[in-house]
Amino acid sequence: GINNISAEGAVSIYPNPSTGEFTLNAEIGEGEVAIYNIEGERVYTKNGSKYSSAIVLDEPSGIYFLQFKTEQGTGTKKIIIQK
Repeated sequence: GINNISAEGAVSIYPNPSTGEFTLNAEIGEGEVAIYNIEGERVYTKNGSKYSSAIVLDEPSGIYFLQFKTEQGTGTKKIIIQK
């Protein structure tokens, strides 16, 4: 729904693909960010509010999913690690 769109627009992550170092820009109120691998295992978690932060994932190359829950709703972004 509409909540998803505003939540999706509030979060950006770059560069994507990356070797494992990402910058996360999140304009979300109170929220949680988690990253899962393709098997659904959580490899990263962060609670926070409005922030720009570095995420360093020491994970093998592949597809990962950045999931966020915010006051505006929830969303998922696909991120790729290429080493």
